[in-house]
Amino acid sequence: MSKEFRTITCTNLNGFSIEFGEKSFAPFVITDCDGVYDTIYNVTTQENGNVDGSTVVGQKMKERNIVLTIVDIDMFARNRELLDRLFSTDGTFIYDDGVHKRKIDYVVEKISGTDGAFYERTTQISLICPNPHFSDIEDNNVDMSKVVPLFEFPHEFINCEEISRIEIMQNIVIDNQSGTETGMTITIEALGKVVNPTISIQETGEHMTVGVDGLNDFTLELGQKLIITTQIDNCHVYLQKAKTLEEVNMYLPVSADFIRLVPGTNHIGYTAKSGEENMTVSISFKRNYARA
Repeated sequence: MSKEFRTITCTNLNGFSIEFGEKSFAPFVITDCDGVYDTIYNVTTQENGNVDGSTVVGQKMKERNIVLTIVDIDMFARNRELLDRLFSTDGTFIYDDGVHKRKIDYVVEKISGTDGAFYERTTQISLICPNPHFSDIEDNNVDMSKVVPLFEFPHEFINCEEISRIEIMQNIVIDNQSGTETGMTITIEALGKVVNPTISIQETGEHMTVGVDGLNDFTLELGQKLIITTQIDNCHVYLQKAKTLEEVNMYLPVSADFIRLVPGTNHIGYTAKSGEENMTVSISFKRNYARA
């Protein structure tokens, strides 16, 4: 693959975007982009008392620092205004190398510029990504159970409903080949009364139940939705009824796991204290990646 196909698109919180390329991309050309392939960890160790070496007690990825270097050769004042407008707020960085297209959110740290030879101006933009993972551009969507229309009557009758059934897959397999844990958005819609719904992942043995049996039961009524988000920077449980959305984290047990997809195969199932036959469950997720 030729490097000339690499493009980078930055979009700020106001929706303003600039696309940068490595060849013939007016008004800016990429000369370097550092930090997109780095994976740096903070490793915490503890010295052993009576033996050589140490014991690892913790490991986590550090924030990511992307440094984008670009040049422009004319219309310096106008180009500077474009960059100032783009990087006046935080935004999203999309990296497309011709094979993969992935995104990451950033905070602007620093912009610096120098004049070079042959009337070129070089600008360096330093971006800090508090969440170091790149992710898919679009959601991956999986329905574990859904209402499937069977047929409609050829003529309309008063008080006559479409014939349908619920297609149920209480256990599904999701393949997460990203190499890192990936959060999900789990939506449970009630077709009738549901008490204390549970989502589980077989590989880790983790399960997430909304409601504490006999102490703090949670009931989902007909037409209501339970929305569970388990991304690293977005762990919440919401109840949607009519047009209102309220947080219901208080129904979680103290030891609740905000379950995430592990690298490799994930067998996911659901159940409830009662009413599991009334649950329609869908999962959406963007795979996380340790590098672009």
